[in-house]
Amino acid sequence: MSESERPGWHFNAPTDSTAGIGIQKALDFLKEKEPVEVIVAVIDGPVNINHEDLKNVIYRNANEIDGNLKDDDNNGYVDDIHGWNYVGKKDGSSLVYGFYESTRKLKKLIKAYSIQDLDDLTGVKDTIVLMELKALIKETQEAKESADRSIAWAERHRDNYYNFFKYYPEIVQSGDPYTNDQWDSITNTMENKEALEAIATWRFFKKYNHSITRHNTNITWHYAKKYIATNVLLHPEKNIDDDPDNFTYTGYGNSFVGSQRTLIIDDHGTLMAGIIGAEHNNGLGIRGVSPNVRIMPLEVFSNFMETTKDFANAVRYAADNGARVINYSNSRDEFITDSVVYYNAIKYALDKGVLFVCAASNKGEDNDLLWGRRHPMMKEGRTGFMKIGASGEHIDGGLVYKNSSYGKHTVDIFAPGTNVPTTENFEYKYKNSSGTSSATAVVSGLAALLWSYYPNLSSKDIEDIIKESGTSYDVDIKTKNGTKRFGKMSQTGKVVNAYNAVLLAEKKAKVQK
Repeated sequence: MSESERPGWHFNAPTDSTAGIGIQKALDFLKEKEPVEVIVAVIDGPVNINHEDLKNVIYRNANEIDGNLKDDDNNGYVDDIHGWNYVGKKDGSSLVYGFYESTRKLKKLIKAYSIQDLDDLTGVKDTIVLMELKALIKETQEAKESADRSIAWAERHRDNYYNFFKYYPEIVQSGDPYTNDQWDSITNTMENKEALEAIATWRFFKKYNHSITRHNTNITWHYAKKYIATNVLLHPEKNIDDDPDNFTYTGYGNSFVGSQRTLIIDDHGTLMAGIIGAEHNNGLGIRGVSPNVRIMPLEVFSNFMETTKDFANAVRYAADNGARVINYSNSRDEFITDSVVYYNAIKYALDKGVLFVCAASNKGEDNDLLWGRRHPMMKEGRTGFMKIGASGEHIDGGLVYKNSSYGKHTVDIFAPGTNVPTTENFEYKYKNSSGTSSATAVVSGLAALLWSYYPNLSSKDIEDIIKESGTSYDVDIKTKNGTKRFGKMSQTGKVVNAYNAVLLAEKKAKVQK
């Protein structure tokens, strides 16, 4: 491995104080074996297919001729060389800003019950619908308030950044030679509040490789979040010539995925792709969990939420076009319109032997309270559906990511989801990612790793192996609902362990022969 590659702490084996998952040890065990490639569908925002650490691991549809404007493989999608962009317009561009799912559902209820004023719901007599309307209105208002807080924070830092140029132009020109201790020494005796805030922002930008260009883009994003994503009078789906309520219609979107977009503001899809399968041993950046994947980008996010229809079509596309794993680093099923369509799509993939991996959410809550102890997909006893919580590097005080949701009956297992190195869309190309999204990608990568060396195992085998081989930790975790024993925060009470999983897969594969 090149010294320029950062594999990340999760590649380390667990110790008495740290909770790595032994990826490197697993790879060392497998190095004499011959792998096969495994397709992992990333249902998300755009994946930068030209990123230096991803371009060689992107899925290629061998049955499609690029650019001939024909559906060569008769799968219903024209020129789907690398996947599909469900928020793509006919001109090749993409819908940048779309609705929250709660806004979309609120809009449908307003139309169904002819509501003229959201402050006057007296005409709605159905108690359940009335409760739902109030919950949706509250969610929309909270989204606006959250956006206001984000805008205020971002604009304050923007102003501070430009003030730093005013106070310290010579430091900007020199590239800032000061260490943290030197900056501390300078600020300890300062009384100018504006200058102090300018220095704090400068240090923040420097620490996180954050540019003012990216920061200003984020401000635009938050304004859009407030005025577009929560506006029930808008119709963003019309921009892609699509009827979101016609679930049988698939002739929309385009084949321009990832970096072919005219504008990429969100890098979530690229973050997940890097964690799963960034190229190994190329001397660049980072390493994904599995060295033998092909990432299939299926774009459904327009910076906010996808439609149920887009999600369902993407799941079916993945299942029909060779994906063995679907990485859905989202917890959207907490609040869905057309849930029957949503769950039927997942069942379709599971019935085809696909492993569906999704996130527990970053609300820091007990999902058992949300789902009445059992998630809808788990109630049916179906295999191949996994919900993932996020763990951290340090066992004492950091085993669970601070915002990770959990649930003895509704979360399967935890996986590294704190400061995981990965790829990004912006100028620095790499950054650390945290959250249950990242943890989900780790599990998807692990599943692909197992399948690449043990391709005859079933999705049930892969799921069972990941669950059974995890590492147990006997520690207390502080949560919003009080102190919880880690062993009772998921079905398994464990953190995934790649090395143990490989050993168990080897054993199961031999038994099956």
